[in-house]
Amino acid sequence: MPIAIDKDRSKRNSKSLQSGQGIVPLEILMMGWMCFLTVAFVTLVVFAVDLAAGSKALYLYEVDGEPKDPVLEYLVKEGKPRFEQNHPIFLWRQETTSYRPPPRVIEFYAPWCPHCQHFVSKYVKMAKEIHAVHPNIEFHAISCVAHHDICKDQGIRSFPTVKVLKEDSYDFNEIKLGEVDAEHILRELGLSNDSVGKTKKNDSKHNNLHEKARDVPFRLRDGRDVRSDQGIQSIPSVKVLKEDSYDFNEIKLGEVDAEHILRELGLSNDSVGKTKKNDSKHNNLHEKARDVPFR
Repeated sequence: MPIAIDKDRSKRNSKSLQSGQGIVPLEILMMGWMCFLTVAFVTLVVFAVDLAAGSKALYLYEVDGEPKDPVLEYLVKEGKPRFEQNHPIFLWRQETTSYRPPPRVIEFYAPWCPHCQHFVSKYVKMAKEIHAVHPNIEFHAISCVAHHDICKDQGIRSFPTVKVLKEDSYDFNEIKLGEVDAEHILRELGLSNDSVGKTKKNDSKHNNLHEKARDVPFRLRDGRDVRSDQGIQSIPSVKVLKEDSYDFNEIKLGEVDAEHILRELGLSNDSVGKTKKNDSKHNNLHEKARDVPFR
């Protein structure tokens, strides 16, 4: 009887191999796991190589020994005690010195962050603009890759982060990235901004949505973008804002023409060329089909 049972079992196994059941799914599962582990290993190797290459770029404001004046890059100083390096005098009060710090503006950034890379030119331009009128104001930049402990102590959670400190003070005031301009910085420092060249009203308020997107600091866990923030449900979507206002009014796609836009903005449309009535109302069914937004 035992021999007969073994024969039946071998027959069942041979049938299961032919029918794609039994041991075959186990082999496929093992092959899948091997492929997954191989891909994961290659990904980790590539990530390690990129990280090693990226670690060489520690700074944005002093590259190859060339500083971007008047911004002062805080550099690692060889041979200096670690505690002293992590507590620069413009950030922490030193009891052993009579140093009275001037007004300061400090940017905390990560060199790999695209927002920070874009912000460099804006920060340098603003620093030059203010420095021309108030040369006593210091502009600092701290790389959170080179000085991780400083940024950790300062509670930096997004890049870039800008803080200002008034003269002879170590109390910080963090500035929203969209409000970083010469006028706002001087106001936060309690200084006159009459002589500082101001940008146009529309530029200073960042009405341009593309620029507003760049003024959102980079957060590792922040997956929001302009589309989700503005509640965009269909593409394309057109919104209008009146002067000195951030209240949106969404326009139906079939009503997007010069006459309607000006009316929504509360402006005169007498001199604007109007299309024919039939065209403006899109009576043509083919044209009306094109005016249905993509969802």
